[in-house]
Amino acid sequence: MELGSLDQSIWYNYNSEKDNLENAFSFLEELPEKLNFIFSQESFKRLFDDITEDINYELFENSFYEVREQLDMNLKLVKENIRIKRYKTYLYLRLAQNGFTENSFKLKINLLNFHWKKAYLTAKNGIIDFANNKTVGLMRKVLDLLNSILGSFASIIPGVDAVKEIKEVAESIISLGEK
Repeated sequence: MELGSLDQSIWYNYNSEKDNLENAFSFLEELPEKLNFIFSQESFKRLFDDITEDINYELFENSFYEVREQLDMNLKLVKENIRIKRYKTYLYLRLAQNGFTENSFKLKINLLNFHWKKAYLTAKNGIIDFANNKTVGLMRKVLDLLNSILGSFASIIPGVDAVKEIKEVAESIISLGEK
């Protein structure tokens, strides 16, 4: 995904033609590229300049790559096992128990899209300025909501917790940009 190519109005397009589990898989499959859009911003990379050399962008980038690989591998395994009816039923039940009924998932996605659009509108030509307090505040709302969504998925789908963890590291780095 090229910088600036992420749709400025939506983070994820909930597809009513798909069932909730298929939407969950699609959301998680698209997530690394969308996070990469944020994490590859020059202003995000510059946040590391104010930290010790032991905490650097290259280390973060390598960690993020490992997380992406883990998520991809685990999603493939889950999709292979979904052919087992009992496993598929279990996943549907766990999604519902974690608050991911169709309506609640749509609501969370709509709220995520709302916050993303507001955050993205502060970007200039697809460039997010993490030195801008307003942008940082709006981006934190996006990341907070992602945290909620990922928390619900983490207990169901292996590899999601790793994404949640690297996203939380990024939030900690982003907080350094706040003045």
